[in-house]
Amino acid sequence: MEIAPDDLIDSAARQIFEAFRDYNRRFREITRRAARHFENRDWEANRRDAVSRIDLYNQSVAATRNELAAMLGEAFTSRAAWHRIRERYSVLIADCADSGFYKTFFSSLTRRIFQTVGVDPEVEFQASDVDPALSSADPLPTRRYDNRGSLYLLFEELLGDLPFSRLYRDTDGTIRFIVAEVDAYQSEQRLPDPPRAVELVPALFYRGRRAYAVGRLLGRHWQVPLVIPFAHFDEGVVSDVVILSENDVSMLFGFTRSYFHVDLDSVGSALRFLRELMPA
Repeated sequence: MEIAPDDLIDSAARQIFEAFRDYNRRFREITRRAARHFENRDWEANRRDAVSRIDLYNQSVAATRNELAAMLGEAFTSRAAWHRIRERYSVLIADCADSGFYKTFFSSLTRRIFQTVGVDPEVEFQASDVDPALSSADPLPTRRYDNRGSLYLLFEELLGDLPFSRLYRDTDGTIRFIVAEVDAYQSEQRLPDPPRAVELVPALFYRGRRAYAVGRLLGRHWQVPLVIPFAHFDEGVVSDVVILSENDVSMLFGFTRSYFHVDLDSVGSALRFLRELMPA
């Protein structure tokens, strides 16, 4: 078999790089629509998008495979060529945020081309290569709300910043409910001092018919997770539970039957933040 020229190897690596960027752009476009579906109570569109987003990955990998087959010719099934493509690709993605996802996309391609069983380190990235590297991820930019003497005012500000603030069924009642839940948890856990602040992930997490504000409650020498789920009924948006237990938050994020729709610039930074909430 003829050795593939460097410019062809470079073109193939660039093609995979751009294919993943296109996939990620389309993935985020679908993800962003979850907010509109929640506000409009368009649950059927929400369900269709959940399915479309899952299917998008396989469609993107298949389309890229076909494009590369046409581009590479005989080199398409050359392991030596793909080893060189992987090396070029590694350089292209070196400075990309969440580079592990780029690597997973590449490995999905080669596993389908070579029908890999197990791991083939010559033409794919290994599990250690695609770890999100949480310790090295940049800190997640968060939104902070300080307790200036009243938890009511803190949560009034927090709820006012959410994109569906105009749709609350009972704003005052919702704030009082959240404050009562926080007060009860503080008393039950015998936390030594009142909450000083809430630190919130700016992006909301959407799944099914609920939206989740995710963050943490901060005291002088303590912190606990804080997740506030919201539901949108005919009469408006309500919150009927406040999740403050690490175990309960772990169960929420460990529930894998469906996926959260949350638009993040850096998934690794968000995972690092969640790991801090749920170290176990």
